[in-house]
Amino acid sequence: MKSGPATAIEIDIQIDEEGGARAEIRDGGAGLSPAQVALVFQPFDRMLAGLQAGNPILGLWLARMVAEAHGGRLVIAPGRHALHLPKTGRPP
Repeated sequence: MKSGPATAIEIDIQIDEEGGARAEIRDGGAGLSPAQVALVFQPFDRMLAGLQAGNPILGLWLARMVAEAHGGRLVIAPGRHALHLPKTGRPP
């Protein structure tokens, strides 16, 4: 998989210290602006209103919703995103 014209996407999946799963995705893409990152944490209708074609925000928003539905979380950092899911898969 690639992000942008020629940058590879790396995915690392591990079991964390509490027995849950942690998936970290790294890419060499341009990254997201603080305004774009904020959209990931908005309600669906507000997030959609801020999107432009080809934007990765919808995918990150969906990843966040799935993580939270299972008691986990999504962490966004420049060029690196991490999805944390608890061992039980049940919300706390």
